[in-house]
Amino acid sequence: MDPEIVAAAQQGDALALDRLLDELAPYVRRLCARTAPAAADDATQEALLAIFKGLPALRAPRRS
Repeated sequence: MDPEIVAAAQQGDALALDRLLDELAPYVRRLCARTAPAAADDATQEALLAIFKGLPALRAPRRS
């Protein structure tokens, strides 16, 4: 995860946000498929929405 993309997404860069969510989506989808196979698509959408909503509260996007 590129911290520059995270920081840009936090600052409202729509392209950075799109790139961030595109990068996270496969990982989130796999986790959701393992924990809730029947609802993996819905759970993935909900998780990505939670990431989007929580992005402004992220305090240290540059930390690894």
